[in-house]
Amino acid sequence: MSILSLIQNHEEDLNQMIQNKAEYHKYMDEAGAAWEKLIKTGISQEQKDLIENIERVSGCIGSIHSEISYQKGFSDAVKLLIEALIS
Repeated sequence: MSILSLIQNHEEDLNQMIQNKAEYHKYMDEAGAAWEKLIKTGISQEQKDLIENIERVSGCIGSIHSEISYQKGFSDAVKLLIEALIS
């Protein structure tokens, strides 16, 4: 597999891996049930918008954390490989 095809297929492969993860579906179902319960309480549109904003921002924070963790792990792996090749 070439590096180009690996890059091109990365997002598709990642999305498929997520869709195949049972834990992902568990939390999606839990979130959906919580939203349904909350809506049944009669929250206003303003309250719903506020909650959706909090949810969006929390997701962004998680994404940033994951991205930085991935970059750090990749960088550490490259350093280890270089060290192993030089030694």
